[in-house]
Amino acid sequence: MKVAFFLDKFPTISETFIRNQITGLIDLGHEITIFCHPNEDPDVWELEDVKNYQLRQYIVDRSFSIPMNKFKRLFIGIQIIAKYWSVNYRQLIESCNFFKYGKKSVDLTFLFRISPFLGHSFDILQCHFGHVANQAVILKQMKFDFKFQVMFHGFDIRLGVASGGEVYRDLISNVDRVLSISFYNRKNLIDFGFSEHQIIHHPVGVDVNIFSKKNKYHQKDEINILSIGRLVEEKDYDSGIKAVSELVQEYGYDVTYNIIGEGVQRADLLSLVNELGIEDRVHFLGAKDRNEIIRLLHMSDIFYLPSKAEALPVVLMEALAVGLPVVATDVGSVKELVVDGVSGFLAESQDINSLICQLNKLIEAKADWEIMGEKGSHHIFSNYNINELNKKLISY
Repeated sequence: MKVAFFLDKFPTISETFIRNQITGLIDLGHEITIFCHPNEDPDVWELEDVKNYQLRQYIVDRSFSIPMNKFKRLFIGIQIIAKYWSVNYRQLIESCNFFKYGKKSVDLTFLFRISPFLGHSFDILQCHFGHVANQAVILKQMKFDFKFQVMFHGFDIRLGVASGGEVYRDLISNVDRVLSISFYNRKNLIDFGFSEHQIIHHPVGVDVNIFSKKNKYHQKDEINILSIGRLVEEKDYDSGIKAVSELVQEYGYDVTYNIIGEGVQRADLLSLVNELGIEDRVHFLGAKDRNEIIRLLHMSDIFYLPSKAEALPVVLMEALAVGLPVVATDVGSVKELVVDGVSGFLAESQDINSLICQLNKLIEAKADWEIMGEKGSHHIFSNYNINELNKKLISY
């Protein structure tokens, strides 16, 4: 089957869930095309899966430019029509339909917008993030023949909530399938105006073969806590760090807190750590590749997610798959991953005292870490195996 991905910037370090879908479908023998804005950061092209699968060869730059000079625009437009008429005449005629689209057809705006997709055919167009999928609606309007699927995540759900769903009005009437990664997302998608028959429950997942379970649980006094995520407001590292400070200074625990990720709050968080006097306890490790993340997960004792906003966090899946007990805030669909009191403990969002209480509770339950890890790992292996999910992705 021919599957095209419609993405914004690709590849990125943090969006492993997208790369997992792409490489998984390649493994299953499907023909892949990736329409995106290629990432200009040279580091992302050194990512292991990007190199191993040679993902650059699948990429088509979906950027386009419209000449300001009308004569040049007309000349290039005629060349595009002549080149692709034999295979895309329906789309070319539609893009020039003045009676239907008015000025945007006369000035060739629509012709240039669809030009990166001419000459390509695909059975499924798989989009990630609703606001990015909005940009693909024109392909349906221009009569490209494919099944249009979009997977919503977190940021795009928050955009929809802020606009009362209005931002997705055109998408609602053009998309064939909406993939909801969680029941929290499903509720919001229905509130936006998507119909129940459009929505399919399809979570993101992890490669359970890569995130194998750790085989040693530390019983030493030192406790290694790990967080993974961008250093941005919605991750609420301010509250997370303050809670860890209390564990050290008021409870006397021997804690090392490592944070993987980069973001706009790095300087402010460093200042907070210095202000609290715990610079020897909290370490900002920056962005890391998958192999280093796996190594650090195996070296850690507790995974910590103090976020104020999440959808269905993949990093939490990875930590549970490895077998780490968890303290996480009860936001989004976190409770679909963490069973409170079984594989970890859930805290109230933006509540430092709740974070302290749940961290302390988990530390006091050190003897149960292995059992909690087993249960968390089993839940992820059974429900969020990316290899099984990829097989379903093209069957809807």
